[in-house]
Amino acid sequence: MFIKIILFMALVSLITATDTMLPGYCLIKGSSIRSSNECFLLSLQGDGNLVLYRDSDNQAIWSSGTFLTKSSMACIQEDGDFAILDKSGKVLWNAGIRNNKNSQIILQDDGNLVAYDNSHKALWASNTVTNC
Repeated sequence: MFIKIILFMALVSLITATDTMLPGYCLIKGSSIRSSNECFLLSLQGDGNLVLYRDSDNQAIWSSGTFLTKSSMACIQEDGDFAILDKSGKVLWNAGIRNNKNSQIILQDDGNLVAYDNSHKALWASNTVTNC
């Protein structure tokens, strides 16, 4: 049942292009989100690596380091943590966010990927502020 719910959320994620990931939102391999100014792209690649690119020169500016793993999705989990999971739901990488069920991930126009709580307090960031 867990996998069916995650797959459904991943399909919804593919249909709705956005710069924001909300609780339950997942990226599956080959899917992405884009900053609202369209300068930056966060993509879960086929090799399992979650990579943040600057579009102007296709430069990778951050990655999860999960290449060559059996990762299948990047999700905001029920506890609010941003995590990369394998097909069984095992966490391969996470942002270390705990007990923030309303957290959201935003790919900002400055290239920084940031997790915020519901009062817009930053919980985690990729620290990748750069020019478009």
